[in-house]
Amino acid sequence: MQKNDLLVFYAGLKPYNQKKEEAALYIIGYFTVKEVIDFNLLSTEEREKYCKRCKNNAHIKRMEITYYSISF
Repeated sequence: MQKNDLLVFYAGLKPYNQKKEEAALYIIGYFTVKEVIDFNLLSTEEREKYCKRCKNNAHIKRMEITYYSISF
C-alpha cells in the first residue's frame, strides 16, 4: 500500500424478508492510507515511538504480547 491508496471493505447483502430483491455487493466502508510504515526499516527508538503513538492498534498489541511472551 502507498499513501492515498484506498482500503475498501465490501459485503454481499440482501434485503431482510424480501424475496424479490437479489443479493448484491455493497461498499460498507473504506480507509484512505495516510502513511505507510515498514517496521523492519525502523531503528529501535523509532519503533518505540510508533508503538506509543499507535498503542491501540491490534498489530502493535499483538507484537507486544509476542515480545513479552518471548521475554519470560
